[in-house]
Amino acid sequence: MSVDAYIVIAILVAALFLFITERISIDLTAILIAVTLMLTGVVSISEGLSGFSNQATITILALLILSAGLEETGLLERLGFLLSKFASTSVPVTLIVIMIPAAVLSAFLNNTAVITIFLPIVITMANQKNISPSLLLMPLAFVSILGGMSTLIGTSTNLLVNSVARQYGTEVLKFFDFAPYGIAGVLFCILFFTLGGYKLIPSRKRVKDYNQQFTTDTYQAEIVVINPERINSLDLKRLFQEKDIEIIKLLRKREVQNVQLHLHELKKDDRLIIKANVKALISLQEEDGLTLHTGIMKGLEKDMDSIIVETVVSPSSSLAGNLFNPSSFFRKYGAYPLAIRQVSDVYFRTLGKRLFAINRINIGDSILVEAPPNFFEKPEVKHDLIQYRILQGQTHSLSKQILASTIMVLVILLAAFNLVPIAVGALSGVVLMAFLGIFKTEKLYEKIDWRIYFLLAGIIPLGVAMQNTGLDMQVASLVMEGTDSLQPFWVILAFFLSTTLVTNFISNNAAALLMAPVVLSLAGQTNIDPKALLLAITFGASTCFVSPLGYHTLAIIYGPGKYKFSDYLRAGLPITLVIALLLSLMIDYNYNGDAAILSGWIN
Repeated sequence: MSVDAYIVIAILVAALFLFITERISIDLTAILIAVTLMLTGVVSISEGLSGFSNQATITILALLILSAGLEETGLLERLGFLLSKFASTSVPVTLIVIMIPAAVLSAFLNNTAVITIFLPIVITMANQKNISPSLLLMPLAFVSILGGMSTLIGTSTNLLVNSVARQYGTEVLKFFDFAPYGIAGVLFCILFFTLGGYKLIPSRKRVKDYNQQFTTDTYQAEIVVINPERINSLDLKRLFQEKDIEIIKLLRKREVQNVQLHLHELKKDDRLIIKANVKALISLQEEDGLTLHTGIMKGLEKDMDSIIVETVVSPSSSLAGNLFNPSSFFRKYGAYPLAIRQVSDVYFRTLGKRLFAINRINIGDSILVEAPPNFFEKPEVKHDLIQYRILQGQTHSLSKQILASTIMVLVILLAAFNLVPIAVGALSGVVLMAFLGIFKTEKLYEKIDWRIYFLLAGIIPLGVAMQNTGLDMQVASLVMEGTDSLQPFWVILAFFLSTTLVTNFISNNAAALLMAPVVLSLAGQTNIDPKALLLAITFGASTCFVSPLGYHTLAIIYGPGKYKFSDYLRAGLPITLVIALLLSLMIDYNYNGDAAILSGWIN
């Protein structure tokens, strides 16, 4: 083995250590790999930088922007709310309602975007039907991953492995070559959960006991009396009954008063702690004599174009675990928090000069916010809060939704029928969306997840280095010696499961890119079709359901579902094993013909 090969092994070991421990971010680790390879001379400068201009990398970025364009129009939210109308108190029926559309969308859109949109909708749907969200979110995440396996653009892993195949001069996989396997996985997943598999998931109620009166649209809020003469002239009790507002406490100078006794003689600055739905809260802003209290003495002037929006605390939010503090919220995000709905038990606490119905903020909590129109363009907001729905002040353009969906369909059709290369079609779609004003060009860079870009661009040269040094051939030779007596099916299954195992420790893209050179070299030394092995590692990298670490989509639902690591193992292990066996049999049968193990069993 050459010196360069030993250098690549050392870099590979160090990279795996950093990927697993995440001592530094995985995107920075990837860039460090490329830089080290260039500094040591294992790859040339052009090879080391090839990842930045790689067709797969550019295509993935373009597709992420197209998905963001659809999100920007509100089309996915519209679809989600339409689906919520078909929900049922039956868990299997509700699972079918959410899993089928999620799988279809994930085949053509980034599944992380699909989950982000579906997350608050599914939680709302679950609470409306008195179903634990934990029973719905894990099946949703699993099926979205499997749906993404169905097309060339459904997941970045498919594009990246195809890129490596092109680099080795192997025939690339076409747009729908993945479809039979992805659809088979989706169908099994839906059948598994709807026929009772959901019972493997612990039912953890997100909303326990809000005096049995909280609905999913009900928030805890605090209103302050600003015009006692006006409000005392009204029949406040009747007004609140009409609006379905429940008064929890009346506070006067920080002391709790008897609500029934003092409701008709309110004084200036009296505070009412209430439970109400969002429509009632918004209408209170327009009622003379009462206003929602945010705890903010001074702030930006109310903007006539301000929006009122429901937000959900994201899995990565810096708010999680902190006490709800409206003043701090305003200072950080430049928006007024009007009310909060929590997924945990509620209790009332006095904080300084104000009282608010609060607990510590949890992932999945909803915060009703009055904000400027550009609220969700701020990086800190995008990191901490997920936009659920805009209730007032901004409407989505139906024409833009139609345009965005039409552009996306055209991009898919052009790629599916090989009319133009997928990278060209995707970039054309991005330009067209920007030209038609679906998103503003100056915001284009905000739509790109640069971490993904640098991760892919940095790790692609590692495959080049393995090819340059012959390390891929040497590893393949070792594998061949150990599998020489095995039928192709067992080799396919072994690579499928080994890639799945590796994905538990490093990102699925990194796992696929590390395995691809090895299987392509192995295919060249055996009679196994290289496409068969490529499909095995591609699906193995995506089919990792035994922990939340295997796929970003699985990590997103971890907090909102109140899951434990063991929950993934309990529900994910049987699906992972069955799908590995099922897809390996299908791959072997399709690519090895009469030599396939399934043919032998049938005959």
